[in-house]
Amino acid sequence: MSHACHTPTTTPTQTDSLRRHATAIGDVVGLVRGTIGELPGLPRAVREQADGLEYPPVHDAWLHLTHDAMRQLLAALGQAALEVACAADRWAAKQVMGRTSGRRPEVYLDAAIWAACRAAVGAVRAAVDGPDGAADEHIAACGAHARRAHELAAEAVIVTRHAGLVDWLRRLGITGRVIAHATLDDVRGRRVIGPLPLHLAAHASLVGAIDMPLITAESRGRDLSPEEMDRAGAVLHWYTVRPVAGD
Repeated sequence: MSHACHTPTTTPTQTDSLRRHATAIGDVVGLVRGTIGELPGLPRAVREQADGLEYPPVHDAWLHLTHDAMRQLLAALGQAALEVACAADRWAAKQVMGRTSGRRPEVYLDAAIWAACRAAVGAVRAAVDGPDGAADEHIAACGAHARRAHELAAEAVIVTRHAGLVDWLRRLGITGRVIAHATLDDVRGRRVIGPLPLHLAAHASLVGAIDMPLITAESRGRDLSPEEMDRAGAVLHWYTVRPVAGD
């Protein structure tokens, strides 16, 4: 069945308002999918929720909807994005709180992720309920915190005097600052590979240890080449070290 003419269901003013609102919702959906959904360590379930978020329909799709129906659709899309942002925020908060005790500093990586999640929650709420442009500042803050989180996750501190170990790690795609001895400022909130005393390891986000189960007695303590390390069965394992509660 065809129609000779089409009667608009919204006024030009309403259409302009819908366009601005749809753009804002689209921006925050993109934020949650493309920024929050890619945060280091985000649980798979939350990541899948983020991937499943839908963008607002293209403008032509408005023609068959009333103004109220379109507003309801945009509100539903915004609410779905808010639920994902809140889920990520709750997870990130637990990471920070679980790694903070007494006067011990927050793990920097977890704090950056949490800040990004909080900014995302603020962005979605502002886009859903606030005036035009209300979400912009939150979106910018979320992006800045997320970039910092990725930088921290990528940074590695390698504690060694062995050039062969550094080359072996490079072949795994792991690079970073190489030092012979580590201090608290060197390791706090970072991935650290190499031997660390426990009181320093507890301040690192992750501690990497290289196990070589096939190494011979005469090779121990020697600067091995990457090929020699492979023959010794070298494997990198990651650990988290935390003080016992109450200490």
